[in-house]
Amino acid sequence: MAWWTAQATVNNAVKVLGEVDTLQVTQLGIDEHHYRRVRWYRDADTGAWARAEPWMTTIVNTRSGQVLGIVDGRDSAAVKGWLTSRSQTWQARIEVVAIDPSAAFKKAITDCLPNATIAVDPFHLVQLGNLCVTRVRQRLVQDLHHRRGRKINPAWTHQMLLLRGYDTLSTRGRDRLDHVPATDDPTEELSAAWGLKEALRLILASPTIEQAHATKTRFDN
Repeated sequence: MAWWTAQATVNNAVKVLGEVDTLQVTQLGIDEHHYRRVRWYRDADTGAWARAEPWMTTIVNTRSGQVLGIVDGRDSAAVKGWLTSRSQTWQARIEVVAIDPSAAFKKAITDCLPNATIAVDPFHLVQLGNLCVTRVRQRLVQDLHHRRGRKINPAWTHQMLLLRGYDTLSTRGRDRLDHVPATDDPTEELSAAWGLKEALRLILASPTIEQAHATKTRFDN
């Protein structure tokens, strides 16, 4: 496709979308994107060197997928500036805001949209669970062997299996993973961290709130 054809399509879409303040938005999604390398440039007026922001934050309508705004940076001030430029009526209409685990985004939302519910996407929550498993594994091998993991340590050898969903593994994969707590987890801390990660993953994968509560109750018992 030629560039001018793509540009014409974008221009037509912009004409159709209309003004953000006229849209009846109830759910927002906020996420940051790293779209270029860090660059430095000399300010034409002051002559001082300034840093070109390599991050941008995109605000979308999660119901339609429509991009509502893009701001430079990924701090709370950038998001708050965009939200405060909306009317009070527009802000009061927002019910849910989906973000990744970002303290900056949370601060902007709680300041500008105190009545909105903050939702964190499952991908990043499971990612945090896997990070917990990895850190426990690394700490334990240092505590037990005073060195980094090696091939002779099952927890190190099968570290990627620890990050996989147990129900997604083959029979051979499950056998290899079951070998880890049986032979390389004397304190059972790694098994506990892995179990919590799996519980979190299955709860988040539940299609309804009721099933999520049932899954949590099953793990609590």
